[in-house]
Amino acid sequence: MNSALAPFIVLAIILVGSWIYQRFLRIDDEPTYSQIRIADLQRLFHALRSHAEEGSFAVLTLRAADANGAAAEAYVQFSIEGGRIGLDWLLQSQRNISDRARFVEVARALGHAVNERQTGDVRYLRVDQGDLPHLAAALAERLYGLGPNNAVPLMCEGFEWKNRQSAV
Repeated sequence: MNSALAPFIVLAIILVGSWIYQRFLRIDDEPTYSQIRIADLQRLFHALRSHAEEGSFAVLTLRAADANGAAAEAYVQFSIEGGRIGLDWLLQSQRNISDRARFVEVARALGHAVNERQTGDVRYLRVDQGDLPHLAAALAERLYGLGPNNAVPLMCEGFEWKNRQSAV
Protein backbone atom coordinates (compact mmCIF):
# COMPACT_ATOMS: atom_id res chain seq x y z
CA MET A 1 0.00 0.00 0.00
CA ASN A 2 1.20 3.47 -0.80
CA SER A 3 2.10 5.12 2.53
CA ALA A 4 0.83 8.50 1.27
CA LEU A 5 -2.69 7.05 0.79
CA ALA A 6 -2.82 5.21 4.13
CA PRO A 7 -4.21 8.16 6.17
CA PHE A 8 -6.94 8.75 3.58
CA ILE A 9 -7.92 5.09 3.53
CA VAL A 10 -8.11 5.00 7.33
CA LEU A 11 -10.19 8.20 7.30
CA ALA A 12 -12.54 6.71 4.67
CA ILE A 13 -12.99 3.55 6.76
CA ILE A 14 -13.76 5.63 9.86
CA LEU A 15 -16.29 7.78 7.96
CA VAL A 16 -18.04 4.78 6.41
CA GLY A 17 -18.10 3.00 9.79
CA SER A 18 -19.52 6.10 11.46
CA TRP A 19 -22.20 6.42 8.76
CA ILE A 20 -23.20 2.74 9.14
CA TYR A 21 -23.40 3.15 12.91
CA GLN A 22 -25.52 6.31 12.68
CA ARG A 23 -27.80 4.91 9.99
CA PHE A 24 -28.31 1.31 11.04
CA LEU A 25 -26.90 0.40 14.42
CA ARG A 26 -27.37 3.30 16.78
CA ILE A 27 -30.27 2.97 19.18
CA ASP A 28 -31.57 6.42 19.96
CA ASP A 29 -33.19 6.13 23.35
CA GLU A 30 -33.65 9.85 23.74
CA PRO A 31 -37.14 11.05 22.83
CA THR A 32 -37.53 14.03 20.52
CA TYR A 33 -39.55 17.06 21.56
CA SER A 34 -41.38 19.50 19.32
CA GLN A 35 -44.84 20.89 18.73
CA ILE A 36 -47.59 19.80 16.40
CA ARG A 37 -50.74 21.45 15.16
CA ILE A 38 -53.95 19.54 15.69
CA ALA A 39 -54.43 19.68 11.90
CA ASP A 40 -51.26 17.57 11.50
CA LEU A 41 -52.33 14.62 13.67
CA GLN A 42 -53.20 12.51 10.61
CA ARG A 43 -49.60 12.85 9.31
CA LEU A 44 -48.18 12.03 12.74
CA PHE A 45 -50.37 8.92 12.99
CA HIS A 46 -49.28 7.67 9.56
CA ALA A 47 -45.60 8.37 10.31
CA LEU A 48 -45.81 6.32 13.49
CA ARG A 49 -47.77 3.50 11.89
CA SER A 50 -45.46 3.34 8.84
CA HIS A 51 -42.06 3.52 10.49
CA ALA A 52 -42.32 2.47 14.10
CA GLU A 53 -41.67 -0.70 16.01
CA GLU A 54 -43.18 -2.15 19.17
CA GLY A 55 -43.10 0.37 22.01
CA SER A 56 -42.79 3.45 19.79
CA PHE A 57 -45.05 6.34 20.71
CA ALA A 58 -46.02 9.98 20.26
CA VAL A 59 -47.38 11.83 23.31
CA LEU A 60 -49.48 14.97 22.90
CA THR A 61 -49.80 17.39 25.82
CA LEU A 62 -53.20 19.04 25.80
CA ARG A 63 -53.26 22.13 27.99
CA ALA A 64 -56.36 23.86 29.26
CA ALA A 65 -57.38 25.94 32.23
CA ASP A 66 -59.04 24.13 35.11
CA ALA A 67 -62.03 25.47 37.06
CA ASN A 68 -59.72 27.79 39.04
CA GLY A 69 -58.07 29.16 35.89
CA ALA A 70 -54.82 27.29 36.51
CA ALA A 71 -53.22 25.44 33.60
CA ALA A 72 -53.77 21.71 33.70
CA GLU A 73 -52.28 19.15 31.33
CA ALA A 74 -53.79 16.00 29.89
CA TYR A 75 -51.78 13.44 27.94
CA VAL A 76 -52.93 11.40 24.98
CA GLN A 77 -50.65 9.22 22.90
CA PHE A 78 -50.51 7.15 19.77
CA SER A 79 -48.48 4.02 20.45
CA ILE A 80 -47.56 0.65 18.99
CA GLU A 81 -48.62 -2.17 21.29
CA GLY A 82 -48.89 -5.82 20.30
CA GLY A 83 -48.07 -4.84 16.73
CA ARG A 84 -51.08 -2.48 16.51
CA ILE A 85 -51.30 1.26 16.65
CA GLY A 86 -53.70 2.70 19.16
CA LEU A 87 -54.68 5.84 21.02
CA ASP A 88 -54.03 5.82 24.77
CA TRP A 89 -55.56 8.05 27.43
CA LEU A 90 -52.90 7.94 30.14
CA LEU A 91 -54.32 7.78 33.67
CA GLN A 92 -51.27 9.39 35.25
CA SER A 93 -52.03 13.10 35.49
CA GLN A 94 -54.80 14.54 37.63
CA ARG A 95 -56.38 16.07 34.52
CA ASN A 96 -56.49 12.72 32.68
CA ILE A 97 -58.04 11.05 35.73
CA SER A 98 -60.67 13.76 36.20
CA ASP A 99 -61.51 13.80 32.46
CA ARG A 100 -61.68 10.01 32.15
CA ALA A 101 -65.49 9.87 31.84
CA ARG A 102 -65.45 12.67 29.26
CA PHE A 103 -62.82 10.77 27.23
CA VAL A 104 -64.95 7.63 27.25
CA GLU A 105 -68.05 9.65 26.31
CA VAL A 106 -66.37 11.28 23.29
CA ALA A 107 -64.76 8.01 22.14
CA ARG A 108 -68.03 6.07 22.37
CA ALA A 109 -70.00 8.87 20.70
CA LEU A 110 -67.62 8.49 17.74
CA GLY A 111 -68.17 4.72 17.69
CA HIS A 112 -64.95 3.59 19.42
CA ALA A 113 -64.61 0.76 21.93
CA VAL A 114 -62.52 1.74 24.95
CA ASN A 115 -60.45 -0.83 26.89
CA GLU A 116 -58.72 -0.26 30.21
CA ARG A 117 -55.18 -1.60 30.43
CA GLN A 118 -52.18 -1.50 32.70
CA THR A 119 -48.48 -1.86 31.94
CA GLY A 120 -46.37 -1.93 35.07
CA ASP A 121 -47.65 0.93 37.22
CA VAL A 122 -49.17 2.82 34.28
CA ARG A 123 -52.93 2.57 33.83
CA TYR A 124 -54.49 3.82 30.61
CA LEU A 125 -57.52 3.59 28.38
CA ARG A 126 -56.85 2.30 24.85
CA VAL A 127 -58.69 2.59 21.57
CA ASP A 128 -57.16 0.61 18.71
CA GLN A 129 -59.76 0.66 15.95
CA GLY A 130 -61.31 3.35 13.80
CA ASP A 131 -60.15 6.82 12.82
CA LEU A 132 -57.77 7.50 15.69
CA PRO A 133 -56.41 10.85 14.41
CA HIS A 134 -60.01 12.09 14.19
CA LEU A 135 -60.63 10.88 17.75
CA ALA A 136 -57.51 12.70 19.01
CA ALA A 137 -58.58 15.92 17.25
CA ALA A 138 -62.13 15.57 18.64
CA LEU A 139 -60.74 15.13 22.17
CA ALA A 140 -58.56 18.23 21.79
CA GLU A 141 -61.52 20.27 20.56
CA ARG A 142 -64.36 18.96 22.73
CA LEU A 143 -62.48 18.62 25.99
CA TYR A 144 -59.98 21.49 25.75
CA GLY A 145 -61.22 23.88 23.06
CA LEU A 146 -58.20 23.32 20.79
CA GLY A 147 -58.86 23.77 17.08
CA PRO A 148 -56.93 22.64 13.98
CA ASN A 149 -54.49 25.58 14.10
CA ASN A 150 -53.59 25.21 17.76
CA ALA A 151 -50.13 23.75 18.39
CA VAL A 152 -49.48 21.40 21.31
CA PRO A 153 -46.28 19.95 22.77
CA LEU A 154 -45.25 16.61 21.28
CA MET A 155 -42.78 13.96 22.44
CA CYS A 156 -41.86 11.13 20.05
CA GLU A 157 -39.83 8.02 20.61
CA GLY A 158 -38.97 5.11 18.34
CA PHE A 159 -39.62 6.80 15.00
CA GLU A 160 -38.62 9.88 13.09
CA TRP A 161 -41.08 12.78 12.97
CA LYS A 162 -40.35 15.62 10.60
CA ASN A 163 -42.39 18.55 11.85
CA ARG A 164 -43.50 19.99 8.53
CA GLN A 165 -46.51 22.24 8.85
CA SER A 166 -49.44 21.40 6.61
CA ALA A 167 -51.18 24.10 4.65
CA VAL A 168 -54.28 25.53 6.28
